Amino acid sequence: MWLQSFQHQTFDCSDFVRQAFKDGAELILPGNSRTQATYVKKNGKTSTDWRDLKPGDIMFFMSYKGSKRANYSGIDKSAARISHNGIYLGNGKILHTYSEKSGGVRIDNIEDKHWEYRFVFGGSVL
Repeated sequence: MWLQSFQHQTFDCSDFVRQAFKDGAELILPGNSRTQATYVKKNGKTSTDWRDLKPGDIMFFMSYKGSKRANYSGIDKSAARISHNGIYLGNGKILHTYSEKSGGVRIDNIEDKHWEYRFVFGGSVL
């Protein structure tokens, strides 16, 4: 399995996305969410509206500032530091991992959740 070839002690969001694209599309993405975001911007088509994404697109998020929409108002997301990413599944769902405490790899709804408020952009390089 693909986890057997993984050499680190942790498997974070960007490791998960990187391994999924390596195994599924034979595409080697850069090593962390920020460099993956730069790669997608440079080599793919992007959108700042998650509703424009297609299944398999990579989603990029800024840091968590709370669960309410108001926590993110007034923030220039184009200048925000990327701190998380995952794979869009369609129908408002993301496949990602962000902590052992959260249960590892999981599927979450985006709409009206902090994921929607934190969303910076998404896109594809396929």
